[in-house]
Amino acid sequence: MTMGDEGERAERIAFRFTEGERKVFQRKPPMPVSEWASQNIIVQDGPYRGAKYRPDVTPYLIDIMDVFSWDTVEEVVVCGAPQTGKTLAMYACLGYSMDRRPGTKMLAMPDDKVLARVEAEKLKPLLKSSPGLNGLVARMTAGHIRLKDGSSIYLSSAMAPAQRASITVRDLFLDEEDLYGTVTGRGDPVSDFLERTRSYFFGRKIMRVSKPVGDSHSSIWNALTLGADICFSYEVKCPRCGEPQFFREPNLVLAGNADPEKYEATVIERLSLGRYKCFHCEQLWDDAEKNRAVAGGAWRPSRVRELGDSGIPVFETAERPSYVKKVGFHLPAILSQAVSLSNLAARRKRADESEDMEVKQTQANGDWARPYITVTVKPLEADILSRRDFSLEARTVPHGAIALTCGIDTQKTGFYYLVLAWMPNLSKYVIDYGRLATFEDVTTLVYETPYPCLDADGKKDGSYMEVWRAGIDSGGTAGEGVYTRTEEVYEYVRLEGYDRLFAIKGSSNDQTPTIKWTTLDKLPGRQTPIPGGLMLYIIDTAKIKSSMFAALLSPDAKRPLRLYGREPEAEGKDRVVTHDELISHLTAERQIRNPRGQLVWVQDKKANHYLDCMMIASACGDVTWTPSLHHLATELKEEAEAAAKQAYIPPYKPAKKAKRRFNRAW
Repeated sequence: MTMGDEGERAERIAFRFTEGERKVFQRKPPMPVSEWASQNIIVQDGPYRGAKYRPDVTPYLIDIMDVFSWDTVEEVVVCGAPQTGKTLAMYACLGYSMDRRPGTKMLAMPDDKVLARVEAEKLKPLLKSSPGLNGLVARMTAGHIRLKDGSSIYLSSAMAPAQRASITVRDLFLDEEDLYGTVTGRGDPVSDFLERTRSYFFGRKIMRVSKPVGDSHSSIWNALTLGADICFSYEVKCPRCGEPQFFREPNLVLAGNADPEKYEATVIERLSLGRYKCFHCEQLWDDAEKNRAVAGGAWRPSRVRELGDSGIPVFETAERPSYVKKVGFHLPAILSQAVSLSNLAARRKRADESEDMEVKQTQANGDWARPYITVTVKPLEADILSRRDFSLEARTVPHGAIALTCGIDTQKTGFYYLVLAWMPNLSKYVIDYGRLATFEDVTTLVYETPYPCLDADGKKDGSYMEVWRAGIDSGGTAGEGVYTRTEEVYEYVRLEGYDRLFAIKGSSNDQTPTIKWTTLDKLPGRQTPIPGGLMLYIIDTAKIKSSMFAALLSPDAKRPLRLYGREPEAEGKDRVVTHDELISHLTAERQIRNPRGQLVWVQDKKANHYLDCMMIASACGDVTWTPSLHHLATELKEEAEAAAKQAYIPPYKPAKKAKRRFNRAW
């Protein structure tokens, strides 16, 4: 060996890579994310928990994952319904990034509690159980995962800006971003997270996954429809005629094109009546045909078109741009095998029948992954006057009513009151309102005032009905004596409540359920409630008002709220009622949107007492107040059906003569 050969050999030995270095610098063959996930991801929850990810179970997730690995794409937006697998797709992309994209990563959650739960129950078990990921982790601590290639995964909460301060991120994953709350003085958390990727403008990857929450101000919805270069919607083919189409909410019908009004939501679910009507051949699909249509479907470029004031988006085919940087996917619940058509039809039935805006919003957000377009409320005098029923006389109960509820607003001197008559379908009528001077007058109204009932012809039938449940505002103003008005109301309800009259307090914050109660009387020195002690009912005023005005102002309300239109006969007096004072109080407030995008009620007039009375009377019949008026209506219906069945006498039919049988052998 010559000296030249030895020098060349020494030079080659000096630049020899170690096994770990060769593994880091080795170029891996290109592989779509969905294929990589099927080899490395172990599902952590659901019916397939503990098994490897199967693309055939959720075929619509394949392209969502694969787009993440496109060279030109830097942002993937998934606006989807819950339990459709969108979070699984995000974790698959996170694992793919760990394996094939060295660099700092960040996973963001709405708050600290959700972050801790996801870290303990999903992320860490996923990293430990998945064979392709377990070998990449060097150390796991709370809020931080160190990888063997020297990079890190930071876990951050939207409510803790300090967790993400001074961190530069190459790959960012935002989970349920519409639940991120704004921290006062800290700006928008989503924008703050996106700023962490500025240094990697040439090669960053961002994945945003969330259910839309609220109305058109939804962050994920705007990112899908306004921020994305291209929006994809899932196109399916009819199993009958083979024509392609996008899923449309109005095409969700019942078997045999039955009228939805004839079936209750529970019946629709129990009998599996939900069907989907093909947009072209109008044939009805059941769940099995729907799943076959989804299995043979594909993502198509689309654009969103709104249907007038309904707010229901319709996706139409659009051209694909030549250069794609931000890609969006719309993922409604109907695509999932775990969601039946009957369940979707039943939830829509409940939303249509409810006057609660939160129920309607939940159905729109959770089932169809679209915002719920709310309309700000400004009651007008003409709209309220149009709700008068001129066949109903003041202080009389309409035919078929099942209960009366009363709302009482407490003032420093005297009280305002309003009485509602409830029908079996939970529609209601204002039958009486006015002022009371003393607590004795309140007792007389609630316990000793019979209201005459009307028959089907609008005449008094001789029967009477008293108040079934009443609520009195616990006040807050100073009283005429030593005690405050609140203390006077509490003491009065203790003495005169008798399971009919209840103390009420309004809550300015959102609460679930709409009606809550607490026991004020507790043992001295302890927090144990005294049996039979005073109960204070707390109502969500914003929800009750929204529901009440929807029933009062909407001409096509399922459970309308009407006013009586005539006064009793009196000589020289016009019997038609104008309700001047009542309407003045009902138009004292309006609903607006504050700078943070929230719907709030503001007061324009000082006098709004009858509005508070109507709100309390409506709360007394709310389904969340137990025992609820809905249960009373069901019991009365069952009693009437049993009585009718017992009183039924079958028509007389003469007995048939027995046919004479002959012995053939004889």
